[in-house]
Amino acid sequence: MYKDLETRLRRIRETIEEETQTWITEGAKAFQTSDRVASNLKSQFDQCQLYFSSSPKGITLTLEMEKDNPFVWTMVLPPRPLFPLGT
Repeated sequence: MYKDLETRLRRIRETIEEETQTWITEGAKAFQTSDRVASNLKSQFDQCQLYFSSSPKGITLTLEMEKDNPFVWTMVLPPRPLFPLGT
């Protein structure tokens, strides 16, 4: 079955992408209708954003909600320097 492996993996990836797009669409609708789950996710997002804005334990993290959709977050975590500063 090795010959079909790439085809099967591509189909799995397509299915994951389709499901992700469904979550994005449904999440936006849920937030607009003040759905409880969407509201909870928005609150969790706000808490996370507030927490990481203070750079806890030296962690710099940028957190954004895409298109006001609490089901889709973008997180940017810069890489650590290869050589610590001061060495």
